[in-house]
Amino acid sequence: MMAVQTRNPGLRSAAGVALFLCLFSLLDGSPAAAAKAASKKPAATFQLPKVRLVAISTPVAMATVRASKKPVSIGTVSYLIGDYRTSYDVLVTPRRDGGLVWMARQQGKSRVQEQGTIGAAQLKNAAEGHLCIIVEKEGDRPSGVTASGKRFRLFSRFSPSYRAMLVACPKQVPTKPVRTALFIESDNQPLGSDEPKGATGAGTAGSPVAWQLGAKAYRAALDAHKRHKKPVALYFFEKNSKACKQMDSELMTACRVQEVLSPAVKVRIDPSAGAEEKAIAARYGVTSTPALLIIPAGTDKATWVVPEKPGQKFDPSMPCHFHDLLAAALKPKT
Repeated sequence: MMAVQTRNPGLRSAAGVALFLCLFSLLDGSPAAAAKAASKKPAATFQLPKVRLVAISTPVAMATVRASKKPVSIGTVSYLIGDYRTSYDVLVTPRRDGGLVWMARQQGKSRVQEQGTIGAAQLKNAAEGHLCIIVEKEGDRPSGVTASGKRFRLFSRFSPSYRAMLVACPKQVPTKPVRTALFIESDNQPLGSDEPKGATGAGTAGSPVAWQLGAKAYRAALDAHKRHKKPVALYFFEKNSKACKQMDSELMTACRVQEVLSPAVKVRIDPSAGAEEKAIAARYGVTSTPALLIIPAGTDKATWVVPEKPGQKFDPSMPCHFHDLLAAALKPKT
């Protein structure tokens, strides 16, 4: 019998040697055949987790920028993966020749990550207008209040087709926050890339929360709260509400939300479904949807989570550490 030497303890027994010889024979008995078979094995790939790109910017008059001696904040660009966020503050400062210097600084860090210049000639038509930050996908048609503005590419992450843009609007636009958002789509990428590895790690989307529905479920939840000291999560929503759909897609599916809410009895109520549901909403002072309240164990007083105070409306730029807010609200009161 041919002698086989191996450093693998699993191949030192007679059975191990026999298994090794069997596998070796399946590869035509030659190292070359083994290498050939290995080369046919498809490369391991992963799917990039769902990344949301969001820009929030309040338009700033060009005259304000020109008159400032310090960098002027134009807006914030954020990349969100599940409930993890990386945000960049975008600032501009005027140049003596009439141009601009822009800078992107990651929040929590002092160093500027990205910067560039825009010449005076390129800004000539926007001398009386405003500057604004948006995000867009390459090839998309401009829309909204910044549709007529000239666009300047600033930076991109994950995919060069999805980028942060500085828009120089030739006319004045309302100085109200402008929010643009989109999901970055990506093809499968080979392992070894610098991008996130797979869709099961920290920061990826979690499973949808399972809610009980209606007034009957609400009464049962209050009974469990009283008898067994169970916390209760009350989610007021309306089926056709755009804000509620945004709440479901951006916050309720964030990773760890289901885990954090697991101890609670979870009830979803549509105030427009009937008189009883409407009365429940009125009991807690809910005047608009979406609204998420927590009744922790040890008290009958509800804590507002979304929005953070009664009477406010849902803020789509709410911090993405949503599960931290939930965890704090769920702490038992003694």
